[in-house]
Amino acid sequence: MRPVVWIGALLVVFCPVSPVRSVAGPAVAATFQHSGLAPLPAALTAVEAGLIERHRSPKARVDESLKVAATRLVSAVGSARSGLYEPAAAEIVVFASLISYANLITRAIPAAKKNDRENCLKKIEQAIFRQTPRLEAVIRDLPFEQRETVSRLGDEVRRIRLQALNDLLGGGSAIKVPEER
Repeated sequence: MRPVVWIGALLVVFCPVSPVRSVAGPAVAATFQHSGLAPLPAALTAVEAGLIERHRSPKARVDESLKVAATRLVSAVGSARSGLYEPAAAEIVVFASLISYANLITRAIPAAKKNDRENCLKKIEQAIFRQTPRLEAVIRDLPFEQRETVSRLGDEVRRIRLQALNDLLGGGSAIKVPEER
């Protein structure tokens, strides 16, 4: 029997997930090039990719990407608590790639749709803010060998949040984003 966790109205079933190398075929890649959308992260399952790909608007893709990212983070928490550190680290990698994907999609929204762009930036910032305690808990639970790599991904996710806040509050100049290490 698979463990089941209720999170609000979201049912999450923990099950082994095999990453898919490339969910986007040549036709989908051509669609991305014409629509200006970035390709999906390669480690998504076919179901997750389908959930995101069914949306054509960048705003809806950002929403769905953040939902899938939240599900992956919950799965990472469950894996880390169960002592399954490698799957937990892999889930964090996918979580970070989905946050990065949502950020890329948001940054690709044209300046003419400023309200949509700001709405997406706000959603990204709020999602990262809500999920940061879980992310930090998983990073703390990991063994030292895996913690360093995953910690860098956590730093990248926090940097995306700061950039989103910066763009929302002051047009890119309100908050000083930390320099690269």
